[in-house]
Amino acid sequence: MASQLLQLLQSMDSVEVKLTKNSRGIGMRVCGGIDVKSDDFLDHLVRVKCLFPREPAMESGLIDVGDIILEANGQNLVGVTSIESMNILHSTKDVVTLKILKPKTYATRLDRSHLLSPNHSLSSSPCNSLDTFIIDLELVKKDGSLGFTITQIDHEGFFVKELTKEPAILDPRISPSDKILRVNGAEVSSMSCSEVVTFLRSLPDEVHLTLEKRNRPPSPCIEDDEKRLKKQLRHEARMMITDHRSKNESILKTRRDRRRTRDLSEAS
Repeated sequence: MASQLLQLLQSMDSVEVKLTKNSRGIGMRVCGGIDVKSDDFLDHLVRVKCLFPREPAMESGLIDVGDIILEANGQNLVGVTSIESMNILHSTKDVVTLKILKPKTYATRLDRSHLLSPNHSLSSSPCNSLDTFIIDLELVKKDGSLGFTITQIDHEGFFVKELTKEPAILDPRISPSDKILRVNGAEVSSMSCSEVVTFLRSLPDEVHLTLEKRNRPPSPCIEDDEKRLKKQLRHEARMMITDHRSKNESILKTRRDRRRTRDLSEAS
């Protein structure tokens, strides 16, 4: 059956997409593989699970959630495990050439081939479902501000409402709708909105955030966010993004080195 599926996929009209990696990769997550426990053959294929805003995959406009990835730089991704697919994608060179199949191309033909399970639905597939993951990041305040506003949703917690200025607006790791779990190690769920705002303002310049992010397909909210960012950022600011990030990383490294040196001195 697997060989039949491979033969069928290779006979379909695929699309070739070239992406240039940045320091974070190509900006997407994948799911699926032959090791996935599922009766649906589609879940055994490597597919695009989510795209990250302002990253190469989304910026290309050629890749969508649900696309099957057949090859990456000539390496076959059909019949590999989920770990193997990630290793192949991570080990690619700076320019990545992906061979993909669009859902409108493969859905009908796979259904007619009876390789999909009778109850299969693209929209309800585990690969396309929303899930969450936790990230930790550090921001260095600029003029006493982290550069974002917050909102509180009853019974859910605090969320990033809008990115307004530096440093948040220049950091691709933080996005509107991110849930704020901890700030410098302190839980914020039990605080009131005014208490969180006061707490954030009282912190030193270097702030450690723990955020809960959601994997989801591109939405009008993300598209509107992209338009807003392009409107707000001056051309010179966009050109200086890389320099700004490097400077931030340098500041954080210097502070960590000083802290490490101080701890070693106290220990001795």
